[in-house]
Amino acid sequence: MQLSPKNADELIAQLSSVPLVIYGMGYVGRLIGEWCGQNRISYIFCDKNAGQKESGQTAIYPEQLTEVCPKAYIVAASINYQDEIRARLIDMGVDESRILSYIDFWPEKVDWSELEASVDWENVRKRAEIFAAWIDPSVKSVADYSFEKNFLRDFLPQSMRYEAPDYIRFHENVPYADFSGTDPAFRADVSSCLAMLMSFRNPETVIHHLCTRTEKSIILSYVPLDRLPDIQVRRSINYNNDYTEKQLISAFEAKGFRLAASKQDPFDAVHVAYLLEKP
Repeated sequence: MQLSPKNADELIAQLSSVPLVIYGMGYVGRLIGEWCGQNRISYIFCDKNAGQKESGQTAIYPEQLTEVCPKAYIVAASINYQDEIRARLIDMGVDESRILSYIDFWPEKVDWSELEASVDWENVRKRAEIFAAWIDPSVKSVADYSFEKNFLRDFLPQSMRYEAPDYIRFHENVPYADFSGTDPAFRADVSSCLAMLMSFRNPETVIHHLCTRTEKSIILSYVPLDRLPDIQVRRSINYNNDYTEKQLISAFEAKGFRLAASKQDPFDAVHVAYLLEKP
């Protein structure tokens, strides 16, 4: 994925004469660093793990920030911890006019194909392995509602029947669910829908199909509005619906499934996995 800020020319002019510190060396920070490099903008990283930086790019610890870069612009390069970073910088005496948001560098909308190309598929595979453990070995059939690279089947006994419904369509680069071609008799003991529900323009259709075609339990992951409340950010990364955690759980409870367990996704601080079961 490559960044394409809405007001790129203005941003380049703003950062060409004043030093820039990218606070955060994670995925977002690296993207901003790549964009700066492409546009000949000098920058350094700031992170609590500065000592682990392996490239030739300079990295400092947060405690060094005000001494090393007293006049720099500082971009809070994190989706999940934007507010915390901003608050810390202000506590350190950094003037708010010098604090930028990663949103200043972010495109209005990231193309779905770009998002797919930027996915760490090894982590997707590990996620599938972790949550496959929620499936009882006695289960006879599993339905996988996830998108592409259906790793889940790699972690199921060969005796389990595995199916992946072909229901995901796109309109104007936004996913929507269409089950019109699905066999009306389709059923599964367990259904899994990891990292996909928040991207649909018609999530209620997916929830209805999951609940009416699943006999025992549903494994679902979602980024609730409580965890990522910025609608602009949600839309930019193709999160096209906005359930709070309470609303999401209630939607399944209304169709006969209760929450049995939940766990934060180990690879994404705002992502939560839920195990829902029929009583």
